[in-house]
Amino acid sequence: QYALMHPAKYRGIAIFTGGYIGEEGIQWDFTGDFQQTPVFISTSKIDEWVPPSRTAETARAFEQLNANVHYELFENRPHEISDQEIALVNQLL
Repeated sequence: QYALMHPAKYRGIAIFTGGYIGEEGIQWDFTGDFQQTPVFISTSKIDEWVPPSRTAETARAFEQLNANVHYELFENRPHEISDQEIALVNQLL
């Protein structure tokens, strides 16, 4: 949420099972330019805390602000950070 409200050139942004804050259908007016900042964002189809739709919306918000987004949707990962996600972020950075 902070990054979307303060877009700039960052070394990289990693969002593990997350998304911007607010009720379903909320419309934020994010503006700015991430200048191709690499962003990793992930979630799972079965996550009970963060709906995959919110994570996808968040990825699109970063893309609209000129971030270089890598989005991962896992089939069957519980609400945790996997070794695969850590490896992907290490590649990103």
